[in-house]
Amino acid sequence: MLWKTAILTILFGSLNAVATVDMKNANFTDDWVDLKFPSTGFNLSVERTYNSRVLYNGMFGFGWCTDLEQKLEKMDSGAIQISSCGPYSAAVFYPAGVDKKEMLQFVGKLADAHVKAGNKLSKKALSTLKNALYDDRIKRDEFAAKYKVAIPSSKTRKFVNSAADKDSITITKSGNYVRVRSDDVKEIYDNKGNLVEKRDTNGNFLKYSYRANALIQITNQLSQRLSFLYHANGKVSKITGPSDLVVEYKYKKSDLIWVKNAWKNQYTYELDNLHNLTKITYPDKTTREIKYNTKKDWVVAFKDREGCVESYDIDLKSDDHYSTTLVKKCGKKVTNRSKFEFWYKTTAKRGSRLARVRTEINGRVRDVKYHPEISRPIVEIDGNRKTTFSYYESGLVKTKTENGIRSLFKYDNRTGKVSTVVRGKLKSDFKYDGKGNLIFASNSNGQKVKLQYDRSGRIVKLVDHAKRIVEIQYNSKIGKPSVVTRPGLGSIVVKYDRSGNIQKVDSKAGPSVAVQVASAFNNLLEIVKPAGVELGI
Repeated sequence: MLWKTAILTILFGSLNAVATVDMKNANFTDDWVDLKFPSTGFNLSVERTYNSRVLYNGMFGFGWCTDLEQKLEKMDSGAIQISSCGPYSAAVFYPAGVDKKEMLQFVGKLADAHVKAGNKLSKKALSTLKNALYDDRIKRDEFAAKYKVAIPSSKTRKFVNSAADKDSITITKSGNYVRVRSDDVKEIYDNKGNLVEKRDTNGNFLKYSYRANALIQITNQLSQRLSFLYHANGKVSKITGPSDLVVEYKYKKSDLIWVKNAWKNQYTYELDNLHNLTKITYPDKTTREIKYNTKKDWVVAFKDREGCVESYDIDLKSDDHYSTTLVKKCGKKVTNRSKFEFWYKTTAKRGSRLARVRTEINGRVRDVKYHPEISRPIVEIDGNRKTTFSYYESGLVKTKTENGIRSLFKYDNRTGKVSTVVRGKLKSDFKYDGKGNLIFASNSNGQKVKLQYDRSGRIVKLVDHAKRIVEIQYNSKIGKPSVVTRPGLGSIVVKYDRSGNIQKVDSKAGPSVAVQVASAFNNLLEIVKPAGVELGI
């Protein structure tokens, strides 16, 4: 059995999901997957995230966010936002052509309107307000709606996301909105802001159907679907998927209190009167428990399923500098003592931005400093390891220097994907087809690999510089690899259950040959690794 485990690790890797208490915001977040049916292109899945700081009351109840509720909204400021959780963690798009100067002018008009409305501010307070408005889009949109001030714009039908490279929205003549994401996936929204279609460059898609603005069905190009039923309070009661997969939900008013997922596991949730999630009970009766300072909306303690307890002490030195101390105890033994320290810096152009994070976990120190404009790391010191970064104007990484070894990245103009990586003396080059699929990789060591795809954008063949071949066949229902073959050597056969989970891995040629096939496949993938591209296998 060990050889089968090794093959699974080589071919498919591993996936872990964990709950976290954010040391920066003192909030509790928890990710859940209720159903996942692998398919070609896009998986059919039901995923949701709880956030104790979120006031959103959506299809899964208070505090739960999900991409199934992705909506587009035209703001009073003239901007467009796309969010799956109300105003929280939204992507905001501004009319194409609006630069920083115009944005500063817009912020100035908002601040002036606030003063004219009778709010007396000192010169310093006015400057602070302008910085806050520039930095906080939610506050900016609130002011724009309140004082009827719109962002400067031409009659453009194109809007761009200034926080991301290659992410834009175009308004069609029919009034629909077409978003092209940085990964070239298209999202189409109707004039009500509902997501109606998601499509990749290989023609794979998801189509969304609604009744009274409530999502009732998602269908893909293989006619596989998810169907949704609702309680009278508008919350989801049941979701059905392919292969008779079913998820069921129960609520207490607006709070989710019980779930039976697609694998028939049952979970219960307890919440306080402020909708804070306080206890999760698992099928084996183990629990996780969360305690809050409800006056300050902070998490102060967390108990895991093993009974270990983490306590958090927040020291607010100032708005721009604060720290959180964590102590974890299992029984009477302290197993973790950590400190997380945060610094912010305010600039006239960008407002308040995270400037530095220092963490000390059981004595090990990690210190990260951030770029003032794009909020990405410029220096990371982790123990004795130092890494520095530089960026292009687009925000893409230009150089990464780690322990004295420098990597230079260049990008394909058409796709925005990595075209060249020079790391020390090793140079790697990458080419893509018209759909953005990686079709060729080579390096200065003489290694090469060609990749061939089927109509759905799945890799079906890899050929290296020595003419060694790896061929891949896919399960027709779930789109995952079913046979991996090294011609002349042997094959690995992978079988799945109806939920798409691996059920059996075998090879008629025996374990030795199976490991050789898996290793050959993995070696080919190592050649493309510097590109950092997702091959979708």
